[in-house]
Amino acid sequence: MKITFTLEADSEIRLPRYHNHILQGWLYNQISNEKFRAFLHDQGYRYEKRAFRLFTFSRLQGKFSVDRENQEFVFSSPVKLSIASPLDDLLQDVVNTILCGSGSRLGRQKVRIKTVQIDNYPILKQDKRCWKIRTLSPIVVYSTFERMGRKKTHYYGVTEPEFAELLRQNLLKKSKVMMEYGLGDKLELRGDFKIRPLYSPVHKGETAIYYKNFLIKGHMGVFEVECAPDWLKLALDTGLGSKNAQGFGMVEVV
Repeated sequence: MKITFTLEADSEIRLPRYHNHILQGWLYNQISNEKFRAFLHDQGYRYEKRAFRLFTFSRLQGKFSVDRENQEFVFSSPVKLSIASPLDDLLQDVVNTILCGSGSRLGRQKVRIKTVQIDNYPILKQDKRCWKIRTLSPIVVYSTFERMGRKKTHYYGVTEPEFAELLRQNLLKKSKVMMEYGLGDKLELRGDFKIRPLYSPVHKGETAIYYKNFLIKGHMGVFEVECAPDWLKLALDTGLGSKNAQGFGMVEVV
């Protein structure tokens, strides 16, 4: 399920150029169950050597300008922020906290809720296997290698064969996590999962973001996905690729 919040403020909303951690912190603060919040933040759902938080969120959406002197994005009110997860209880908790509260702070600015929109993906009821999606936050695909005693991270481009294959493997792992922990809807990932970019030139959608001083490379753009509906539902709920809970990999059907 996907929830989109429209947030408003009495004045402009100023955020650092790289502000994923601020949006992430704001979302965590809306989880009222402190024990579950700590579990999700500190541990997550384990599978093999990875931890999955099973939620993703978008970039902040709205009109903005760039204050280059202070390296800040200056957003005009209102703005929108979307979060998706297969964990309906998590989303319901976040919604209840926001609706029952008197406001919260996003960066230095106090914001209040204006509207809440819920999307249960009715489009997935269509009998089709080819979908067009666009990113709401960058898709990140990477591998870590050890060379000469040091770890190296390689971020894959959309034309590298590993890009699509690692996305497929990542979705399979998420489905196994959900099955092992008994989370979300029962999914049947039949057939294959294929994805290709629909934009040109190749490097148009590349983006680099610092998250807490770590450089992360990803891709924005429009993609064509060939898969059964359950594959796509999993991608919409959990995000495509890695680092979803840090604000990467959120997509929507267009």
